[in-house]
Amino acid sequence: MKDKLILAILQLPIVFAEPERNLAAAKEAMEAALCKSPCPDILLLPELWLTGFFPSPIEQYAEDAVHAKEMMQTFAKMHGIYLVGGSFPSVKRAPYITALLFSTVRARKSRITIRCISFHQAEKRGYLQRAAA
Repeated sequence: MKDKLILAILQLPIVFAEPERNLAAAKEAMEAALCKSPCPDILLLPELWLTGFFPSPIEQYAEDAVHAKEMMQTFAKMHGIYLVGGSFPSVKRAPYITALLFSTVRARKSRITIRCISFHQAEKRGYLQRAAA
């Protein structure tokens, strides 16, 4: 095991609700990061990099997330790196977003799930408070 790990935090020109363009930009940035010296062991993509903020309805972007996950898994395995990409739209019982970590060991993935709720629901549950008029 290495004494030090090199982390590259990537910034992308994210285009709202354009997953194909964002996916291409992410792949280009990841490839460029691996050309740097020293070569990073971990690449960290920005939050919401695939879609920008939450387009509505978020469910329509779940299939784009599947393609992005496949690209990330293949990229991590091919280059022998760890790759962290967050905020993928997913749908099961309710819309939620997921952050994924792809590793070099059989390109496994770990999942962190964050439930998406509307501003109305957040306010109703006491997570948000309206400013006094």
